[in-house]
Amino acid sequence: MKKCSIPPILTLALFIAGLFASCQNTPTAQTEEFAAISPTAPGFTYTGRFDFTDSAAVRFAWSGSQIQCRFEGTRCVLRMDCIPQGKEADGSSRANYFRIAIDDRPPFILVTEEGKTEYLLADSLPEGAHTLSVFKRTEAEVGTAVFRGLKLSPGKSLLQPAALPSLKIEFIGNSITCGYGNEGENRDCHFSSETENAWETYSAITARNLKAQYVSVCFSGRGVVQNYNRSTIGTMPELFEKIVPGEDTSPWDFSQYIPDIVVINLGTNDFAHANPDPASFVSAYAHFLQTIRSHYPQAKIVCLTGPMMTNDGSRKPISTLKKHIDEAISRLRTNGQEDIFRFDLTTQGSLGYGCDWHPNLAQHRLNADELTAFLRSLEK
Repeated sequence: MKKCSIPPILTLALFIAGLFASCQNTPTAQTEEFAAISPTAPGFTYTGRFDFTDSAAVRFAWSGSQIQCRFEGTRCVLRMDCIPQGKEADGSSRANYFRIAIDDRPPFILVTEEGKTEYLLADSLPEGAHTLSVFKRTEAEVGTAVFRGLKLSPGKSLLQPAALPSLKIEFIGNSITCGYGNEGENRDCHFSSETENAWETYSAITARNLKAQYVSVCFSGRGVVQNYNRSTIGTMPELFEKIVPGEDTSPWDFSQYIPDIVVINLGTNDFAHANPDPASFVSAYAHFLQTIRSHYPQAKIVCLTGPMMTNDGSRKPISTLKKHIDEAISRLRTNGQEDIFRFDLTTQGSLGYGCDWHPNLAQHRLNADELTAFLRSLEK
């Protein structure tokens, strides 16, 4: 049989015609690559203090601030900026550390980078519903974070969020409550963002033990009347009023979170170098208690003495602090205000130390266990 051949010019014409027909059948609109979820989209749960002045860039800084949601799809990208504060010991910029948990998978650490906005959290999840938790391990002194939302798989969205625990606790404190150096190997290491883990503090563990919502307002080196560096500016009673400490003057709206229990762990820095003036300290502490009571009229207030203080030396810091706290509490009780208590955390030492003589993970767990038991006793 004789084979038919097609002239080269005709072959080219047919190819072009086929290509044109193919293009005619291709949709002109480009396929969406992802679903952008804004920070104010229904479905996000924020625990802690967040600044929504810019709805597209939500700022937060306090330790333990948490963003949670449920989403669908196989992919999740976190959009987050970092505004670092200060430098690490090696001169590099500090970075915020976050604990990321997706479903029941092992949690992992996300370290933000200055100038970087997008972080891939997962790209091969099974189809269906997933949970996400973004928990700030580092304190406000390390840096402020700016949440810009998520990117999900095309066509996917957030789902109805899970209900939060009904019990609410707020912790107010200094470096101990922040978890300063708690992942350090010993007392000789110095602070770094990497060694601070707010998730493993006595406060966060206590809240999880009690299945409670957890809010932390803490800042390293701060006191009631004076800070560790002996300054009297930016003490915790001042910072307590802020959404983002040190970066704005906007006051926090206390109606946004009304705790059932408030735990205060302050005084360590006031007594760091010398005992403060008794009258001034007691007056300031009592005034702070009154401020807390005015914001949270029904809350139980627990005043702690921290694990870093001892009675070494003639000035006996821990005994003196206990006496001053008792006097401050007595002033409020005289005015008819009840449900204010003092509880003493076990002093550190037998379990070792974290960086710069701070409590290590074992000490935090010990203090959490004893504080958990005490708070449970108040429910009886």
